[in-house]
Amino acid sequence: WRVGWRWWVVGFSPLAFLGIAVLGAWVSGLSLPRLADFGLYSGVPAVGLLGFLLLIIVGAIVGAFGEEIGWRGFALPRLQHRFSPLVASLILAALWFAWHLPLFFVVGTYRAFGVVDYVGFVIGLSCGAIVLTWVYNRSGGSILLVAVWHGVFNVVSGTQAATGVIAAVVSTLIMAQALLLVGLDLRARHRGQPSPLGATQRSRGRRGISPEPARDEEQQAHNWSLSELPRRHG
Repeated sequence: WRVGWRWWVVGFSPLAFLGIAVLGAWVSGLSLPRLADFGLYSGVPAVGLLGFLLLIIVGAIVGAFGEEIGWRGFALPRLQHRFSPLVASLILAALWFAWHLPLFFVVGTYRAFGVVDYVGFVIGLSCGAIVLTWVYNRSGGSILLVAVWHGVFNVVSGTQAATGVIAAVVSTLIMAQALLLVGLDLRARHRGQPSPLGATQRSRGRRGISPEPARDEEQQAHNWSLSELPRRHG
C-alpha cells in the first residue's frame, strides 16, 4: 500500500472511466441512468447508493484481493521468470477465463452470452490482464493496488447503470489503455529497451527477483579484480 498517490488514482481509474462515459452520454443527449441504478448490482439485492459504496470498499475489493493473491501475487511473477510480461499477461488471461467459466452457468447475464459476447469477454479479460500487469510491476508489486482496480472495475461494470453505451465506453477506454501499453511494449522490444510492462528494479528487489544474475556475478568479479590491482603492484 506504500505507493505514490498517482498509483492510487490509477487504482480507482475505472470510476473515472465510468464518469467519462456518463458525461459523454449526457453531452450526446442520450438517456442517463437513474442515480438509484448505481446501487443495483448484478446478483445482489438492491443496496442503495450508500450500500453501493460499501460494496466497493468491503465486498468487491476484499473479494478481488483474494483473487489477486493468486493471479498477480503468485502466478504472474512465476510466469515472468520464463516469459515476457506481455506473454505472461496473455497466459494469465487464459487462466482467468477458465476461472470465470462456472459463472456462465450461474449468472443470468453470462448465460445469455452469444458467440460475439464470448469473444468480447476474452478480449476484455486480456486487456484487463495487461493493465494489471503494468500496475502490479510498476507499483513495486502491490497486490492491494491491483485488488482495488479489480474490485472497482467489477462493481463499475456490474451496476445496472453500466449498460449499453456507458458499458461500451468504459470497456473501450480500458481496451485503449491496454493497446497503448502493448504498442509501447512492442516499440521498446524493437529498440532493445526494457518493457514498460516489466518490473522495475525496485519491484524486482522487493520480490527477491534478481533481474540479471549472470551479469551481476560478472560485475562483482570485475570489481574484485580492480580492487586487487593496488595490492598486486604495491
